[in-house]
Amino acid sequence: MGDILLESMEEHLSLKCVLADLLGLGVEGVKFGPKLHVLAEQAEHHHKEEEEGLSPKVRKLLGEEQLEALGTEMKTRMDALIRTLVRNQVPEQTSDSAQLG
Repeated sequence: MGDILLESMEEHLSLKCVLADLLGLGVEGVKFGPKLHVLAEQAEHHHKEEEEGLSPKVRKLLGEEQLEALGTEMKTRMDALIRTLVRNQVPEQTSDSAQLG
């Protein structure tokens, strides 16, 4: 499962790079539309890979109680990130993918 996790982390970095580019562009710019399209395609591809590849493996490894706890933790984290406007930090997070563990 290590390879799929590392690939996922690299895809997250790629998405952040395109998002950082978008944050630096005005919506009127000629590159905004094409970059937004690339972001949408990459996000859709990444979501499909996680749903079809990573999620089933995680479900096999974790019990129902652990999955519930993980879901709750992820929801809490997402809500906190939305409140803190973490998207403003994306440009500084494009030099390397996140580390596992």
